[in-house]
Amino acid sequence: ALTVGLRYEFGGTLRWLDAHLVPKQKSRLADPKLFVRHSNEIVTMYELLEDKDSKATFRSILASHHYNGYLRIAPYQEYRHPLVKVMPGDIVVDASAHVGKVARSFGKACRPTGVVYAFEPDPATFAELARRNKDPPRVQTANAGGGALIHDVIIQQRKRFKCGSLNDDGQKKVSVVSFNDFFKQPGRRPPTIMKFDVEGAEAATLAGAEG
Repeated sequence: ALTVGLRYEFGGTLRWLDAHLVPKQKSRLADPKLFVRHSNEIVTMYELLEDKDSKATFRSILASHHYNGYLRIAPYQEYRHPLVKVMPGDIVVDASAHVGKVARSFGKACRPTGVVYAFEPDPATFAELARRNKDPPRVQTANAGGGALIHDVIIQQRKRFKCGSLNDDGQKKVSVVSFNDFFKQPGRRPPTIMKFDVEGAEAATLAGAEG
């Protein structure tokens, strides 16, 4: 009954979205049988969400995949949610900072007393990150990913300066650090806000930040 109700809710409410928030777009992942194959997982995930914005976003992503039509766009800029945006004095972790565009914006937002620790595991991408962040004192770079323990992992890089992902078949060995250990170093204040874009390694990254 819950699954049937959820399907009805998706089907009935995914068309009410405000026109100025919902541009039409085609999704290469569109799949009309999505609910049939994954209804139990979808219901479980949906029940884990507590606030209405998260539920609306989840429904909208599913609509894009199911109907090949609408995707809800938030009224605020990326990484600037009013409840968690970077403020002056924040100590920010940017986990998987890529070439540092977001890290630089965080650095400006946390001035004058905050700092951004920008982590990027891929060596080629990190070189560009470091090059672009030579001057801003508020952005400190580290050639490593975040995880539960200090160790090496294998990543598969798709294209130069594009995102990589953990993959046993990858060609590059990269370093992983525990944020617990990283922030125990003298002179480092614990982070107040953390941004992850770690291609599926969120659980391990959080496990390394439990302290």
